[in-house]
Amino acid sequence: MSVPFFADFTKSTKDFFKNDKFDIGRVVQLKAKPYDDIEVTGKTTQDGERFNNKLTVNLKRSFGTVEFIEDFNKGISTEVKLPRIYRNFDFKSKHTNNNVEVKLDYKPEGSYYNARLEGSYEPEREGNRICLSTLSVAVGDDSLNLSVGGQVTIEDKASVANPTSVSPNVKSYKLGFLYTPSNTSNYSVIYTPDPHSTGLEYSFSALKKLNDDVTLVARAEGRVDTKLTANAPVVSLAGQYRLGDSFVKGFMNNRREYGLTYEAKINPSLGITFGLASFLDRQQRANTKFGYKVALS
Repeated sequence: MSVPFFADFTKSTKDFFKNDKFDIGRVVQLKAKPYDDIEVTGKTTQDGERFNNKLTVNLKRSFGTVEFIEDFNKGISTEVKLPRIYRNFDFKSKHTNNNVEVKLDYKPEGSYYNARLEGSYEPEREGNRICLSTLSVAVGDDSLNLSVGGQVTIEDKASVANPTSVSPNVKSYKLGFLYTPSNTSNYSVIYTPDPHSTGLEYSFSALKKLNDDVTLVARAEGRVDTKLTANAPVVSLAGQYRLGDSFVKGFMNNRREYGLTYEAKINPSLGITFGLASFLDRQQRANTKFGYKVALS
């Protein structure tokens, strides 16, 4: 069994509940491949009266890939991926203005364990200098079809105006497991200490593929304190149905939020996606949006 990284315990289910998978705005995407090792993507997104234009150039080289992203609102960023930079280590870095993010994966082939180390440095965010370090570890057992793991994030934060010595503290940590009884189903649970009380936040997710065309997903999220006070969980149900090259994906929960998308491949070079979504805003009011995406390649 190939043990997934801790961050990927919920990978098969999380896309069913991401806001941007349903609230897609109005997107036009153009993709070209002038050479076998160069890919260029232009993307324009409209959200209300706001436009966001992004240009991405991906270069594939023998040592890995280099990607340049020009976001006309955020500036230019560079991403470098170096698989197997040293033995079983994969390296990834992203540079945006003065911000730096790095990721180092250790995953021996055929091993029952793996580790991931992530770090980021922001010299200025709302008047503070922030340095984050995250370590996650996962182990697995083939006979039990079970993977368990944990993640801890350490933050060093200081005022730019009044810098002090290094003073790291534990910002958060998570524990969880992934149970995969078959190729068509999996179940995961993630526990996170609630920073606002003495309790725990939890997230349970389950996926079941009925066949090659139909997938069903369920998720429950909530909080339990040390007094076992009942807190109503947010229960979500989702599904995906494939018809040829087309997909219909949707979800709904007990907060009366919902999302629905229809993705169709018109021909090898043209794809169209329609999205309908309703999510609660900060004032707990339903905000319903319709969007579409046209992708040309």
